[in-house]
Amino acid sequence: MLSPKMSSLLDAVLYEAPDQLYIFDRDGRCLYCSHKGARALGEAAQDVVGKTSQELGTRARIMEPVDRLRAEAQETGDAITHEARFSTVDGVRHYGYSLHRIDDPESGDDAVTCTVREVTEQRRTEEALQTERERLLLVADAADVIYRFRLVPDSGFEYVNAAVEEMTGYTPKQHMESPEIAGRIVHPEDHDLVRRLVENPADFAPGPTVVRWVHRDGSTIWTEQYIRPVHDGEGGLVAIEGIARDITQLRETQEQLLAEQSRFQALMNHVPDQIYFKDREHRFTRVNPAVAANARVEDAYGVLGKTDFDFVPERYADQFHAQERAIFETGDPIIGQLERYDTDDGETVWSHVTKVPTRDEAGRVDGLIGINRNVTALMQARASLTRSEARRRALFEASNV
Repeated sequence: MLSPKMSSLLDAVLYEAPDQLYIFDRDGRCLYCSHKGARALGEAAQDVVGKTSQELGTRARIMEPVDRLRAEAQETGDAITHEARFSTVDGVRHYGYSLHRIDDPESGDDAVTCTVREVTEQRRTEEALQTERERLLLVADAADVIYRFRLVPDSGFEYVNAAVEEMTGYTPKQHMESPEIAGRIVHPEDHDLVRRLVENPADFAPGPTVVRWVHRDGSTIWTEQYIRPVHDGEGGLVAIEGIARDITQLRETQEQLLAEQSRFQALMNHVPDQIYFKDREHRFTRVNPAVAANARVEDAYGVLGKTDFDFVPERYADQFHAQERAIFETGDPIIGQLERYDTDDGETVWSHVTKVPTRDEAGRVDGLIGINRNVTALMQARASLTRSEARRRALFEASNV
């Protein structure tokens, strides 16, 4: 045990130090405990001296690694460093341990000093920095443009990642060093939109907002932007943070799709053939005006969701549904099949019928597309021609009698 004079001297030196200091003899009994060390253990210093960590009990969790580390330092004479973490009601706490053996050449006795320092905040800071580094690396390598645009005291890019060069043709450095580029890359027709976006970003957040940029080579880049206003402590708008995604290819695909749909709709509206789509329940899901006219309803909406049973006699509806069930089951189309239909007015209508199955993403038949072409006039012409040929042969045969 240290002399009272030595203990008082150590107390005076270590009182303001953040570290906990303990000195142990060869048997692991505490020879000295600093003020900070006693407070960490929830004991008075005099109640710690003379005891081992086991005798201090569960109150001394912080001392759990000490016996093993002390024995190692005692045996080897090496300086030992260690870090341990403990779960507490306040979260995980981190502690660093440093142990050194002290030899007394006169008495031959030795002791081990143990310094304990809480490093929780340091570790949390390091973890936060590592997380921030990983986030920045992720941002830097992202395919989307990620930026922070300063509004005061002067406007300009404070940060923009590497993806901006491919999207605009200008490097991140050029964006941050040349404020005029911010205006140059905005498409002329979107200047008013961007002005409103900068003045009132909250009106556009969280987005998305579609803004056209102009690449350095003059091509138009369609971007989908998500923005977030940044305010100072007094609530003043000081910057805008945003993510810009290149949707040019998507936009071009959408425009091509719209053009294709427009052309298809024009075909549907003007072709005299009946064109219709059906689901597996035989319901009409899309039809052209020719189908509506044949069904004697005002427009296509009078046909949608209904089946053949709503428009034709039951014997024909049964025939059509049986035909379509075979298509749904086998996936085999019907191409140009000639069909006869006798109306209630006594008129015979002839049609060339084509029905082709449609499939979902998994390849399963989910409906069909049908085209009915009225060939009644053609069939009547053929019948008339046949009759004329028959009369001609009869006259020819009669003249040879």
